[in-house]
Amino acid sequence: MGIPMGQAAQKIVFAAEDFVRWEPAQLDPHEFLDGEVFAMAGAEDRLGALHRPCETIGPCAP
Repeated sequence: MGIPMGQAAQKIVFAAEDFVRWEPAQLDPHEFLDGEVFAMAGAEDRLGALHRPCETIGPCAP
């Protein structure tokens, strides 16, 4: 069933390290902010390059 009306959904908080391990396995990209995870609508694969450190994807583009 779902959450009964009148009750707030339980807030799930991620540690940054947990998010970094979890995110690559997801089909859609997500953002991480203050322990919360948000789905990114309309994101493209190339957008991920902006969020990853250069050393994990190769040489940085100018």
